Amino acid sequence: MPALLVLGFLAGVRTAATTPLAHIPPRELGDVPHIVESVGGCQNADGDLRVPKSWLEGSMAGAVLLGFGDLTPSGPPVGNTGGHVTNSVLPSVGNGFLSTQWTSAVLYVAGLFNGVPGPDPRPARPNRAALPSSASVAITGASPLVTALNMLEGVVEERSTVSSAPGVVIAHRVYAHRALPNILVVEINATGESPHSITLSDAIFASMVDGGVGSSPDVALVRTKAQLPGAEAVVATARVSDPKTSPITTAAICRDTVPTSITVPGQLTLLSAYVTSRNGTAAAEVVAAACLKLAQARADRDSGVLWGSHVDAWRTLWDRGVQVGGNPALARLVNATLYAVLCSIRADVDYSVSPGGLSTDGYNGHVFWDADTWVYPTLNLFHPNLASSHLRFRYNGMVGAATKAAYYHQQGLMYPWEATPAGYMASAGGDEAAEPHVTGDVAVAFWQKWRATHNTTFLRWAYPVLTGVADFWAGRVDCPDESLLSSGGHGTSKNDARCRLVCLTGPDEFNSCKTDEAYTTALVATVLAIAIEAGEILGDPAGNATLWRSIERRLSIDLVHPPGSGPSAALVTQCYANYSGEAVMQPAVADVGYPLMWRVNATQREIDLDYYWRRTSGFIAGMVWPAVAIGYNEVNNTGNAALFFKWAYGSVQPPFNVVTEEYGGAGCPNFLTGAGGILQAVWAGWGGIRLRDDRLDFLYPTPPPGATSLGLTGLNYMGWVLSITIEPDVTHVLLVGGNIAAREAAPALLVLTCDGGTAQPLVAGVGLSCPAPKLVTVATSAR
Repeated sequence: MPALLVLGFLAGVRTAATTPLAHIPPRELGDVPHIVESVGGCQNADGDLRVPKSWLEGSMAGAVLLGFGDLTPSGPPVGNTGGHVTNSVLPSVGNGFLSTQWTSAVLYVAGLFNGVPGPDPRPARPNRAALPSSASVAITGASPLVTALNMLEGVVEERSTVSSAPGVVIAHRVYAHRALPNILVVEINATGESPHSITLSDAIFASMVDGGVGSSPDVALVRTKAQLPGAEAVVATARVSDPKTSPITTAAICRDTVPTSITVPGQLTLLSAYVTSRNGTAAAEVVAAACLKLAQARADRDSGVLWGSHVDAWRTLWDRGVQVGGNPALARLVNATLYAVLCSIRADVDYSVSPGGLSTDGYNGHVFWDADTWVYPTLNLFHPNLASSHLRFRYNGMVGAATKAAYYHQQGLMYPWEATPAGYMASAGGDEAAEPHVTGDVAVAFWQKWRATHNTTFLRWAYPVLTGVADFWAGRVDCPDESLLSSGGHGTSKNDARCRLVCLTGPDEFNSCKTDEAYTTALVATVLAIAIEAGEILGDPAGNATLWRSIERRLSIDLVHPPGSGPSAALVTQCYANYSGEAVMQPAVADVGYPLMWRVNATQREIDLDYYWRRTSGFIAGMVWPAVAIGYNEVNNTGNAALFFKWAYGSVQPPFNVVTEEYGGAGCPNFLTGAGGILQAVWAGWGGIRLRDDRLDFLYPTPPPGATSLGLTGLNYMGWVLSITIEPDVTHVLLVGGNIAAREAAPALLVLTCDGGTAQPLVAGVGLSCPAPKLVTVATSAR
């Protein structure tokens, strides 16, 4: 049976850095008719249902993704072409503390790293440590038929037959328990009329633990006694560690012993507990903690509540987010991007997400600006408790940021380009010095939380981050002496009065060490204004506010005639000084308009988008094209928005809609940066969400292409939870209730305005509608 190609990729070649990617064939979303329309088409000659009806219904509801045949990885992770299966297409199985990929031999846990920071090249840096995965239990002689990723329930299940047991069907499913973060579950259910014995193999796990094939280069693994009947234990210790930058150095695994076989009919549930500890904890203590977790999970299994509590936890997460109506294929894509993010973060772990998520070692598991700018905004609006994990990670990283600033002879906080678990820089060199815009991106993320809550307790907590970032940039800019300006001496011209940012690399990494790079310039002005406003709100104007204000008002971005054009050509925003029309990796000028929301009028915005997309390489589709699509949505050019929205998901890999960094499955697998970009292209692009200091706007809201509606459910704003339903000719707004966790006191009353008309009060449980709106605004009544 052919694979269900939820997305059929048409061009999978990485574009050369010098060639603008101007003609990518748009990807089309579609279904395989005989799969989605006919249950009978998925039965064998004996009438056994190989694809349960619930899976097909789930697929049409956007909750289930199906892959057919053997999905065991073969070959290097370079893509899925001609039936060749690689790691890049495999779905994650994770809960934010531990995560693996389906069929992978390794598993990762939050915070456990091997290696120490050092100079370039990358091998000197700490990387996420690979542990043996208990999910690698294999069924001898199994022939996989179909694999389902049920995103709603956070589980991957495979149906297979066994050559030695005719008529037997094996259901093999794996999930990382969402409510019990330390627990990984493997379930094997063998059904058939005739008694058979199905052989199980734990050879992959055993080989890795005992130093055979696949042994981990990251941790030393030692078997030890488990103080629990029917269990075995393993201690894993990072081979090289630096407790200051990566304080978690040890893990213990306590797991059910895997039997050699299962009798048909029969069912088996195998549990494994993974526990980590900080440097210096005795191994016996860590093992005891892991076995205690295992004993508790066994009790839940035996009482019949294990599966239900896991599903309940996942379904609670899915109560909030983006819902696409009338287009199941697009719904599956959007849900898959959020699923990948949710597998990598949880509220009770003070850590953030790396570009490759928790199920891979992509980019060594380090935290980049990707987390602040591309992943965090979705969580801030729909899952603020998960978003707080990222903010706590950045807050705890202030020591590391101050240490980096001192290393580079700077002041304030200079956040690492690549952050270790404790927030220190992973290497001293290369991008760490060249791309400090991450420092501004951190401050913007904190400010987004303030914009969504107006919680002064939070703002007071975040204030040291905001002022530390402002101090860094105040020392990094190149400004003339303002005393000379005021006295009429040298430097009185407007041009000489300007503050400049010299030799910096922005999001366009093709072109390094540039002056007045547009994104960084807008970012610095933004974070200086944020620090000033935060001080005024708290009644504690910082001592440096006068300096910050002076710098902020003297930062500007130039409008110039395009290189090679005549004086009659429309002016474009210059991406950096002396730009001559060369290809860019990322259209940073588009990022100036969104996510920074820098002051650019609609006409100029569209001119800039038209000019720069043609000069953009765009090989990192999910990181590059969402900002362009969002920009065109912002100026109500839905035709171009639809085109670039398709380009944004150009690196999504079938059959499980796994986003990869580059086309054809190349680059970082499970690329959460791209997943976050695609999500923002939906809610900020088609939903038009703009979170501003004093209001929540929905600009030109309309459903995405091919959809009949767009739902934004569980949207958190000012202590309230909103439900937005966007249809082609009307936008409905419902105030669902209060978000108690976000309140300091009783939340302010909210009002709704349609296209600048009369404000209408929002009352819990009573919906209001705006017909064919250009702008819907929700704000506090005190605004």
